[in-house]
Amino acid sequence: MAEGYVEAASAAEFAANKVQEVQNASRAGAQSIAGVFTGMATGALSTKEAVGQLIVQLVKLNASKAHA
Repeated sequence: MAEGYVEAASAAEFAANKVQEVQNASRAGAQSIAGVFTGMATGALSTKEAVGQLIVQLVKLNASKAHA
């Protein structure tokens, strides 16, 4: 019975770590995307550059979620 509790605790810890990884990746992706829009709003990036960077960030976000 104790062995079952140990296994359950290990599985819960693993799941919590995965959730944390996804949250961190999502937060980083959101910050990067916000930076793209800020760059476009301030004129630091052209619309073409901003759209290109936005696409790159979306691809990175999807890739990080696929690995989670």
